[in-house]
Amino acid sequence: MSLFAFRSCSPSFGFLLLLAGGCRPPVPVAVAPKAVANPLPTAEQIAETQAAKDGRTGAVRIAYCVDPDGTAQDVKVVEPFEPSFDALAVDTVRTWTFEPATNDGVPFEQCTDTRIDLR
Repeated sequence: MSLFAFRSCSPSFGFLLLLAGGCRPPVPVAVAPKAVANPLPTAEQIAETQAAKDGRTGAVRIAYCVDPDGTAQDVKVVEPFEPSFDALAVDTVRTWTFEPATNDGVPFEQCTDTRIDLR
């Protein structure tokens, strides 16, 4: 193997190759949160909302952050639909669990949003 084909950034040769432009530092690997359990409201829970009683359809958008331990935090309505359905959606998202987002294997908080429909 020629010296120029060696692409490792190991401490023994990597520093010299990095200086010579023959080696690049590793690119951080970011991984988004992955749902472990994210159940939707039950039919019975939905039936209790005023929107369902009125026969309306629609959706609520909920924003939340997945913290490093994988729980949904800072859950809030960003696009409301009907107050009782909105509250049910917020309560539902608060129960969700995730594998947290990671950067090079280190967990970190990441925020996102979701839409929950009433049909």
